[in-house]
Amino acid sequence: PGSGRKKGQQIISEHKGITYLVSPFKTMHVVTAYSKSHSSGTQGLHPIIADAIKHPSGFTKRNIVGITQINNRQDGNYPEITEVSPNWRRQGIASNLYNTSTEFSGKQVFPSDNQSNDAQDFWKTFRQKAFD
Repeated sequence: PGSGRKKGQQIISEHKGITYLVSPFKTMHVVTAYSKSHSSGTQGLHPIIADAIKHPSGFTKRNIVGITQINNRQDGNYPEITEVSPNWRRQGIASNLYNTSTEFSGKQVFPSDNQSNDAQDFWKTFRQKAFD
């Protein structure tokens, strides 16, 4: 994602017209991808997570195109749930969700032990953004 800017406790970054937002919680954080051109609701996305986060100005849960819940561990970040709307898949949304997580936390994202076939394919080719 592009350069992030902090807004309260959230980091917002933008990449190719998609806005990425980090919502920190005690033992995890949620990264959400929004598009102003998407307004079909959160079909296929985890509704409990979409309802639990504070959306940035100008966006609602209907604009969500991707979402991931990341568990914060000392050795790195581990996705609990990652979902991208079907019409937005294969456009770099999941990669940017994870890269935004890394930018926010300073920790690498590692694959979950419990993965769908699509997730397994994703992790074969995903190249994480380098960080210091």
